[in-house]
Amino acid sequence: MYDRSISGKFSMIVILLIFFGEDLVANHWEGVLTCSAAILLVPIGLQLIGTRKLLLQITDVSAFFLLPVYCFHGFLTIDFFVLPYCLSIAVITVFYIYEFFQKRKFESLVEWLPLFALGYLVVGVGWLFCFIFGINPLDFDDVIVGLTAAHFHLAGFVLTLHIWQLVQQPTVKNKWLLTISPLLGMPLVATGITMTKIGFPFQIEMIGSLVFIIFVLISIGELFRFSKTQNGIQKFLFLMAGLSLSFTMALAAIYAIRFVYPHPFFNIPNMKIWHGTINVFGFGLAALLGWKIHEDRDAGTQSV
Repeated sequence: MYDRSISGKFSMIVILLIFFGEDLVANHWEGVLTCSAAILLVPIGLQLIGTRKLLLQITDVSAFFLLPVYCFHGFLTIDFFVLPYCLSIAVITVFYIYEFFQKRKFESLVEWLPLFALGYLVVGVGWLFCFIFGINPLDFDDVIVGLTAAHFHLAGFVLTLHIWQLVQQPTVKNKWLLTISPLLGMPLVATGITMTKIGFPFQIEMIGSLVFIIFVLISIGELFRFSKTQNGIQKFLFLMAGLSLSFTMALAAIYAIRFVYPHPFFNIPNMKIWHGTINVFGFGLAALLGWKIHEDRDAGTQSV
């Protein structure tokens, strides 16, 4: 089974940021979130959906190119090093779509969740491309463009795969509601933010965000209940994922009602540091590692 050391990847991220990323860490934390998601989380997620070994290796290597791209953004032609990662995700998605329809997997809506996860990842990669090359859709500023790339990697790709794994467990309830939550949640949030940007009432964004948060809270409850049936490292990882996601959803809820009850702490700079970081290293990494170990044990193999 293909994988690389998570600790090794994490160490390389930290070392590169220490030596080359002072401005990135201080002023563009959304870039750190996107790089970390691409390097640490995306390869695990792609393994869960059965991506071919060669494509996994290419994606794993190409994701590391994002660090120098962000650290030296705008310097000569280094921005073009973003293309291998973008192309690898596009190729993986095309292969998955081809195999998906070739095998005619239409028996259940659950089977469509990995396809939606890849769709969200492609959107995230598109926003990443826009950020690197200075494209600002709908005149969103650079920070929002960068955060959107990170958001679709996490709330789109990672969360959808997490729910996909969760609903396949026999002890989990509310499976229909959980299954539709990734299909509706992200579009509601994206639509609300877009509508606010072009001048529609803020209530659309607020309601869309709160509905998405309710969906996520339901999944957290099911995750906690499922974790009771686990033991050892799996139980620890699922509990960490659930607690981290609970905290970040509380932050998201307070941020969502900022139009009605504003608070100076709940702004973009603080949210990307606290909400984003905990989602990457608390929820995302713990959840995907938990499911990877769970899958490996079910298959009778040793987890990495």
